[in-house]
Amino acid sequence: MMLILAPTALAADWVEVSVRQSWDRKSVGFCSETSQCLVSNAFSEAWDNFPERYWSETTNANKPKCINNTQYIGDNYCEMGGWSSRTKLVATQLLALSLNLSPTNFSLYCDSYDSVLNKYSYNTDYGAVTTFLSKFCLQPGNKRVENCVNNICVMRYGQGVAFGMAINTDIGGAKSPLQALNLSNSACDSAKNNDNDYDPCGFGVWYDDGTQSILYAPGVNPLPAPIPLVQNFFMTPYNKLKNYVFTVVHKPDIQQYNYTFFRVMPQFNQIYMAKEDFDFVYSFRQGNVTLQQIDYAGWYFSNIAMPNDACSRIIKGYDGRANCEEQPAETEFYIAAHKTPPVNKLDIRQSLVDAWQEMAKIRVSP
Repeated sequence: MMLILAPTALAADWVEVSVRQSWDRKSVGFCSETSQCLVSNAFSEAWDNFPERYWSETTNANKPKCINNTQYIGDNYCEMGGWSSRTKLVATQLLALSLNLSPTNFSLYCDSYDSVLNKYSYNTDYGAVTTFLSKFCLQPGNKRVENCVNNICVMRYGQGVAFGMAINTDIGGAKSPLQALNLSNSACDSAKNNDNDYDPCGFGVWYDDGTQSILYAPGVNPLPAPIPLVQNFFMTPYNKLKNYVFTVVHKPDIQQYNYTFFRVMPQFNQIYMAKEDFDFVYSFRQGNVTLQQIDYAGWYFSNIAMPNDACSRIIKGYDGRANCEEQPAETEFYIAAHKTPPVNKLDIRQSLVDAWQEMAKIRVSP
């Protein structure tokens, strides 16, 4: 926190503002409004709240220093002053769907398309699927490029499967990901509006123009809204992990146990959770959370029968720097791990963070 003198017409007021970090943690600074997120301290306040200029301009003086709540750049979504992700928004929408239709039996996985999907190397009437998922797309009106889609979220619920993604290109453009579903790029023209929710495009597809997000949920109508109860369900296991880290693990004077970065909310663009009756598994991975490029991950298990000495034999047997030493209850099991870039080419130690996909993976077909 810091107090800044804000001049008015006749006097000056002290305004309390918070230190902000850019989404890649490479820049630190202040924004004029508490709801804003810092893009870069090297950019200009004159263009605040114009996120499109991040792509269209080439000089720092013409780019926004901060953007406002609900605005985004790529997958990086500003959520009341903190960086989140549009992938998280897709995940909570899918979670709302599953909790409404199959509250005791579901699994959710968000990651890169080649980690989540087991079938993507094929053609539709419009070309190779990977053309619309992995290739670069031009931002409208400029020469900067971005991946056509962000991470993909897949939800299994009961006997159904749905998936979704936030996109970085025009839904009606030449690289529209609708074509990966063998649909015309005009299929969602009727859903282009500013009503801040998902609208049906037909063929099981829904589109939110405000966040440029697509859902494929065949047979679902209407689409349940992500009410606060869903948000609480999404955040509760993370908050339990955070409490475990700062109650049991965190020791700021020892590098292995220094989890200060855990205070920064993850963007949740890599997330896994699964529930079957009372059994529940949750994990997330966050990359590059500080200038030192620390990657970290956390796992929470509830009512899961873990093998004897799972912490020492399995977790620490794989990664001696991982943490799971003390467990607060017999029905809950916590794991936290982080890694920094290797200090030299000989540093080939395995990290549990790098094995995140193997510990949390479901294979589905689109």
